[in-house]
Amino acid sequence: MLLSTDSGALQMYANDYEKVEPENFDFVDTLNPADLFLDLGACEGRYAVYAAKKGIPTIAVEPENNNYDAMCTNISLNKLTNIQTHKIAVGKYTHSGLIVVGQNSAGGHHKILEDSCSRADVKKSAAPRQAIEIFALDDLAWNPTAIKIDVDGSELDAIEGGEKTIRSCQQVLVELYTTDPHYAKCRWLLKEWSFVEKSVHPITFPYLEPNLFNYWLVKA
Repeated sequence: MLLSTDSGALQMYANDYEKVEPENFDFVDTLNPADLFLDLGACEGRYAVYAAKKGIPTIAVEPENNNYDAMCTNISLNKLTNIQTHKIAVGKYTHSGLIVVGQNSAGGHHKILEDSCSRADVKKSAAPRQAIEIFALDDLAWNPTAIKIDVDGSELDAIEGGEKTIRSCQQVLVELYTTDPHYAKCRWLLKEWSFVEKSVHPITFPYLEPNLFNYWLVKA
């Protein structure tokens, strides 16, 4: 898998991508070309590219300009044609809005919807903003079998706006910050929709992020 090295973060991902949330690669490894993988918050696209290179049809959603451009570069580097890209955000309902750009470089994180719940570890006040179109996932009429959700504090809006889509898929991998105010409701909704916990993974590379975990859930 070829990855861009145009920023410090991208260089790290290119050199050590197998160490960065390896459970995401394991999640993709359960899929086959009959599946449809939806990557919400694709960042520079390493998991979406990995899935597409395995022959799995993929939809990659990334709202932030620098990350989206890096993702498109990575898709081009790997000469992939079975991946759709969308520079949009997902939310509770469809509207125009702003994202708060906590780390303003390619491969950066903390891209949060201005009008959504906040990540407890991100200061929104001083960060730059970017205009973006926000869609309720259900309005997009996609039918994925597996969904990765990594939307840096907008998880509840994404989940509530995608109830039909999420209910109809077979497995979800969602990153949640356990001290966020919406954490308990996210877990409760997914349980109500018949998802059970397969495994839980702390975020440990490039450094340990306390209270931040990936939850791998499968349909009961």
